[in-house]
Amino acid sequence: MRSAGITTGILLCISLLSPLLFLESNPTLENPDFILQKAQRAFETQHLDEALEHYDQISTQVADPGLVAFNRGVIYVKQERYSLAERCFRQALDGSEGQSERSTRAFYNLGICLLKQSDDKDVKRLNAAVACFTSALEAGIGDDDFKSDAEYNLQIAQLLYQQAKAKAPPVPEPPEKNSDPKIDPPPPEREPMPMKTENSSNGSETGDRSPTAGQGNAQPSDRKPLPGAGSLPVLMDTSEPQPLNPEETRDLLKSAEKRLKGERQRVREGATNADRPRPNNW
Repeated sequence: MRSAGITTGILLCISLLSPLLFLESNPTLENPDFILQKAQRAFETQHLDEALEHYDQISTQVADPGLVAFNRGVIYVKQERYSLAERCFRQALDGSEGQSERSTRAFYNLGICLLKQSDDKDVKRLNAAVACFTSALEAGIGDDDFKSDAEYNLQIAQLLYQQAKAKAPPVPEPPEKNSDPKIDPPPPEREPMPMKTENSSNGSETGDRSPTAGQGNAQPSDRKPLPGAGSLPVLMDTSEPQPLNPEETRDLLKSAEKRLKGERQRVREGATNADRPRPNNW
């Protein structure tokens, strides 16, 4: 399926996963399945913001949050908000099991998001995009058009990765150790440790073993400290932070606010049910 227009060279295959597999026959207005239907209709009529609001409303109530995350990612791709879409597709992959249609399409769409954010020079994102398209093809799921698009995008990702890798500055290699004594001087000799004799300063046979014995300060030890608390190396976070624009930040805060409201509501309902008197269980 050679869809043109959105991005030159990259083929998009973006559509919602249908929630009809688990909808009830007569959903009520407050039923999450009914709200899923409303989100589907809003998406089909190109009311994308309205569809996102419906998904935010039920993000913590549905039995399959991975499906909601996938469909939210599709909407973000259509809005060209690829950073948010990437997060959604990763959530959808976390909730999928084995080789399924969702995981296959999530890998494909995640590869699209990584390509879009790579700016044709981000080696890490391009390499990850290659892995995503490869996973989508190895699953063997989808029609011929889908597989053809995945193979085409895989070739683009591989080409861009090789070009970006060639332009990236080389990583300096550590210098090799030279065993030539003329170039590498020998290590300095260690001073011999003082030997205790019977004629020590205090006149005892074995010498004073107290910490204050001897002359001057304690000699530094060449032994390496044993691993333990306070001696472990600090793990540095090498990942590059991805800045969010004001619109993406507002959507994230809005989604978090709705999720917290839903959690508070469930806590209140649980506390109310716990206060009800129960018959004695003899």
